[in-house]
Amino acid sequence: MTENDYMNYCLQKQGAREKLLFKEGIPACTVGGKMFGVLVKNQGSYGLILKGTSDLSQALRQKYTGIKIPKNFDDRYWNLVLFNSDIPKEEILFLIDLSYKIVHDSLSKRIQRDLSSQSKG
Repeated sequence: MTENDYMNYCLQKQGAREKLLFKEGIPACTVGGKMFGVLVKNQGSYGLILKGTSDLSQALRQKYTGIKIPKNFDDRYWNLVLFNSDIPKEEILFLIDLSYKIVHDSLSKRIQRDLSSQSKG
């Protein structure tokens, strides 16, 4: 999968939107106005900065060389997941799903209801 395929996967989630960050226009995936993925280029390879749990973040960094600590993010919860690395595609998709779920579940019940009533289209 390419970086565009992964971004499209993120944006297919219910209520997901793309937002450009900073003057450089860095693409981020948001839900309810909160980020759950940021597309970055790291040493010539693309990846997503994704939210996770503290325990899982530590374990993933030990298991895969393609999972790094992202700059300017809380390293307890955020990971840089490089696409062309030792991380299987299915694992990357799982991590995208998890990041979305963590951020979505942190939204107020009202925002969650509003998102569930919206249809993609």
